[in-house]
Amino acid sequence: MIIGILFLLLIGFQATLWLNGKNVAEAARQSGYTVARAYESNDDAGVAAAQQLLDELRGSLRDAKITITRTADTVTVTVTGRVATVMPGVELPPVTSTLTGPVERWVPAQ
Repeated sequence: MIIGILFLLLIGFQATLWLNGKNVAEAARQSGYTVARAYESNDDAGVAAAQQLLDELRGSLRDAKITITRTADTVTVTVTGRVATVMPGVELPPVTSTLTGPVERWVPAQ
């Protein structure tokens, strides 16, 4: 019975770590998108913003990878990483968060 309770606690802790990692990936994604979509910005500025947030929240995502693709009309930001595991031998799927949206641009008044 105690082993069952400990197992459920470990599953609860693991779920909490995974959800925290998901939230961190979403925050980094949003940060990168906000900078990359700005008028006259670029991919590198968005990656730097997302990486800065990940550095501030270090430990939440391991092996984080930030990919930003900016075209004339849209920006796509993807943040992927792994969360720490509490249960030995258990490998969780990576956390991935993607956002696509418009690029800010100047449109002359009519």
